[in-house]
Amino acid sequence: MIRPLVKTAALLALLFASLIGTIRAQPYDDGGLQKLLAPQPGCWLPCWNAIRLHDTTVTEASTILASYAPAGELGYHLGQNPGQIYWQWSTLQPIQRRIAQLAYVWLDEDRVTQIYLPGFRAYVDVWMLLGKPREVQIYRDMLHDSNRLIYLSVYDGDIYVESQITCSARAVDLWHSLTAVIIGRIPRYVGAWMTPYAPSDLRGWLPDELC
Repeated sequence: MIRPLVKTAALLALLFASLIGTIRAQPYDDGGLQKLLAPQPGCWLPCWNAIRLHDTTVTEASTILASYAPAGELGYHLGQNPGQIYWQWSTLQPIQRRIAQLAYVWLDEDRVTQIYLPGFRAYVDVWMLLGKPREVQIYRDMLHDSNRLIYLSVYDGDIYVESQITCSARAVDLWHSLTAVIIGRIPRYVGAWMTPYAPSDLRGWLPDELC
């Protein structure tokens, strides 16, 4: 009885992998996601919108963002380390409407050190654009809500994709989870327990047990 079940599971996994490969081979309508993550030709992550980590100055970043249509009115916390330039997204297709989270450019010693771009509607859209991560780190909030998890996809070049799920999440919940793209320093989640996974460890995108 076990052997037929194993064969069936293996066949389903193969079919699923084949489906993903077929989807990625087709022209994909990302709703403007690539244009939002790579608005400037020749500037692909970790470069974003002509802003380069540890190179672009506060003045340069402010000038770039002031003329960047998807960013709403800019706010500033300067004169301290780290400093911040922040904004809310204007209404765009790949961004969740009415999101409360702010996008940030973080600054240290007059240079950009981190970029935080929140509010993308679906993890699967970002995954289709960036591809398979080098590693996945799953964080569990042990201070406030132990049912809350952060699914952090780690890419080369100090690029991170952050999605929020719960202990009962299925793969489809992850695919459609609200997602942020972080460029620069790896996020710090105070009071969270982290478990790392290689992509090959995650059958069906998630471990057998999340919590």
